[in-house]
Amino acid sequence: IENVCNNSKAQLGVCYQNRYNPSTIFVKEYLKDKIVKSIYGELKWHRDEKYYSQAYWRGKKQFEGGGGLINQAIHTLDLMQYLYKVPSQIKAEISNLTLKGIIDVEDNALVLSKDDDFKLIASNSSNKDYPINIVIRTENEIIKIESNKVWINEKVYECEKLNLLPHTKETYGGGHAFIINDFYRCIKENKKFSIDLFEASKSLKIVLASYKSEGKEIKVE
Repeated sequence: IENVCNNSKAQLGVCYQNRYNPSTIFVKEYLKDKIVKSIYGELKWHRDEKYYSQAYWRGKKQFEGGGGLINQAIHTLDLMQYLYKVPSQIKAEISNLTLKGIIDVEDNALVLSKDDDFKLIASNSSNKDYPINIVIRTENEIIKIESNKVWINEKVYECEKLNLLPHTKETYGGGHAFIINDFYRCIKENKKFSIDLFEASKSLKIVLASYKSEGKEIKVE
């Protein structure tokens, strides 16, 4: 794909729609002149046998490459690195705790940076879908993002409501229409789309390093 992009005039865009959530835009701008010290992400969703039976590729390492990390949590990892940075080294533990014999990939994962300033806990074995939580620590503040709300040292900022497309869950984010329109705008105006292959590969590299880690520290590269 990289070779094709380098030898083509076409644009490739990746759908990390949560960057277009009003709360993400608010926090990204708020952090512009601040130093982030650490970031923590938490995903608690419910994926059962019915979900995995709806498509042949789901839950199969041969087709999907992994489970909860590469399918669901990669969007949270993208926000974490977007609002902070890609960790240079991580270690991870992944496991299948609830769907043995149904899927051959992970439904739970823990990803930690070497300096413990980047941490993700992700589970597909929750009793239901909960909003994604991201907590950021700066030098003097604790910033929490959940759906369209942002807390800064306990003060609540209500951002614009998520603009959900039909049949889209709130937990998926509300940026789908915005990112699609922005991609078309970039094509029409002959401008570079911000979430290209290089930008999108950052979170994928964290996922792939997590799969290689097996509990040991490994470079993200």
